Amino acid sequence: MALDAICVRCLVKEIGDAVVGGRIDKISQPEKDEIVLNIRTFAENYKLVLCAHSAYARVHFTNKTKKNPD
Repeated sequence: MALDAICVRCLVKEIGDAVVGGRIDKISQPEKDEIVLNIRTFAENYKLVLCAHSAYARVHFTNKTKKNPD
């Protein structure tokens, strides 16, 4: 699926509605092409995954915890 302006707008809306006013509590890199941001807001805590894999690039919230390598 192409990442066009409509998709980007939806991503910004969904992520923005959840984390505006929050602070990044922790940043981890469980894999070489993936970053997980732990974001703390007044209401909830979120884990935002940013993956730059060449075939499976994605941005999404998750509840799973991956071990951060040394």
